[in-house]
Amino acid sequence: MDAPGATMQARGLGGDREGRPPGICRGVYPPGEVNSLWLRRAGTARVPRQYPGVMPNSAPSGKYEKCHDMVMPKVTPYSANLHLKGSVNGLKVNDTVGIKLRTDIEKTFVQTDKYLYRPGEKVQFRVLTVTGNKMQVSTAEYPEVWVNTPSRTRIAQWKNVSNTEGLVHLDFQLADEPEEGYYTIFVQTPHRRISQSFKVEEFVLPRFEVTIKTPKYILATDEKFSFTACANYTYGQPVKGNLSFTVHNNQNRKCHVSQTTNVTINGCHEVVVSADEMKVMDCRVYSIGASALLEEEGTGVALRDTTSTSITLTAVKFKTLYTDVFMKPNIPYSLKMRAELPDGTPASGVPVEVCAAGFCNNDTTATDGILNIVLPNYKSNRVLVSACMAGQTNSKKPRAGL
Repeated sequence: MDAPGATMQARGLGGDREGRPPGICRGVYPPGEVNSLWLRRAGTARVPRQYPGVMPNSAPSGKYEKCHDMVMPKVTPYSANLHLKGSVNGLKVNDTVGIKLRTDIEKTFVQTDKYLYRPGEKVQFRVLTVTGNKMQVSTAEYPEVWVNTPSRTRIAQWKNVSNTEGLVHLDFQLADEPEEGYYTIFVQTPHRRISQSFKVEEFVLPRFEVTIKTPKYILATDEKFSFTACANYTYGQPVKGNLSFTVHNNQNRKCHVSQTTNVTINGCHEVVVSADEMKVMDCRVYSIGASALLEEEGTGVALRDTTSTSITLTAVKFKTLYTDVFMKPNIPYSLKMRAELPDGTPASGVPVEVCAAGFCNNDTTATDGILNIVLPNYKSNRVLVSACMAGQTNSKKPRAGL
């Protein structure tokens, strides 16, 4: 026979896995008497509060479990401890279960078929409400749904909206000359009010676009670099108009440099600037920005594009693909690396110097940037791989095990 005792289990808003309703279940072995049940907020020294009507009696004869409904107080969400105290056949029992107290969960979602509408278009939207800790779809009726204009004039409304399927679809037609601005959809649920906004505006889809083509990368040692602004119609033909093309060094105060070119173009225009003009070395410039504003000839429609390109100090980077884990006596040490340009493409034909234990050898990367290195048995735990570029040396030190 099991030793006398008592256990307690709390069932939340959704009940338990067996479908039993919310409440407190207290198991007693053998049947006995529990004479105290109270709730106290966790982390406080507040005097335990007892709730009348939930004082458990002895478990029924022949049963070892008895469940009790406990009405929780209306409080803001917090953690609490549920305490059970009593005696079973003269043996004292004391059990505590941590629980979470919170109000009923209800989430209502209002979704329109798009965000921006033109005058005269149909606005379609749907409403979905989920409730409970299991996020079950609600089929409760919506007392009222309505739409307000930016000036708070009600232009559409629905009363006692049926929700038998759990998802409500509604729509209404905008006037040919409506008030422009942000409209608001209000949904009144049985417990709260939800709102969702959309915008009404007269707009024309752009017939052309402006783009700036930048270098794939800019090295600090580059003397010049170019930016190209292009304007093309959506069907591919070039746009004729007035272009204002600005290139700047993204610096402030004394180091700021900006060059603007105003020219009439028919498609594309290239601007070449020098590193000295942008003060790349003098002011430690890390990026070059460009902005192009094109005004279409005849219509005056203007579009803009902006971009920025980083300046890198490293011409070639080495990525280790394979290395022997250890250097073993009288056995050559092998490693495989790939040389990459700043844009991630392979750096082919790059002169490389490989040094270990005071000895150096020269090599060249393959067309795919791969460099295979086999070293004799040197007494060293470091291998230095350097790319010998014009005016600079980039290196990496793979660490070898001893």
